[in-house]
Amino acid sequence: MLIGFNPHPKSIIDSGFLNDRTIISFNFAGSALELVKLRMDLASLSGVKILDLGCGSNNGEYVGRDIWPPALLLLAANEGAFGTGIDLFDFPESEGIYEHITANLIPYLSGEQKLEELLVSLPEENKPPYDVIVSTMFFDRLSPQLIAMLSVKTDDVRMYANKMRKNFLQQALELGRNGTLIVTSSEKYTIENNQMVEWS
Repeated sequence: MLIGFNPHPKSIIDSGFLNDRTIISFNFAGSALELVKLRMDLASLSGVKILDLGCGSNNGEYVGRDIWPPALLLLAANEGAFGTGIDLFDFPESEGIYEHITANLIPYLSGEQKLEELLVSLPEENKPPYDVIVSTMFFDRLSPQLIAMLSVKTDDVRMYANKMRKNFLQQALELGRNGTLIVTSSEKYTIENNQMVEWS
């Protein structure tokens, strides 16, 4: 249990999303959201617009699990955030909770296409600019298994992932605004005057 945070809201327990297989991802997501609130000096995420790339779905095959739920967006929605998630697989249970886009992110993060192309049909409250842009799992989950599944040709998965991380950060500048927080598993930035400023 995280200090000062309840990662198991009743609505999520009742929904059945939380179980022995998913509790780690919910605790991890809870920690990330607490960090965001602390940085933004917010008591809750009500009205905050969040974009999560590689948010999770009902299919966890590519991370060696049967399910990898969109824990961060489920928890954020519980506090009133406007969440948008993009993942390779669908998550039908997202309806009425957050906006889920099912798409292969590889072309968008490798520089072939722009992420904003995926966001044009969203409700107004879910369109950019975003207050928080997150990709806490995607780059770490870019395993040889997932690369093969997506028919990407590369001999160096880590180098390919780093290239996509750079493209993600560049596009995050375009999808955010002054004060937007950008969080990956290894980097944390704030957009200031159209520049990435790493958290101190």
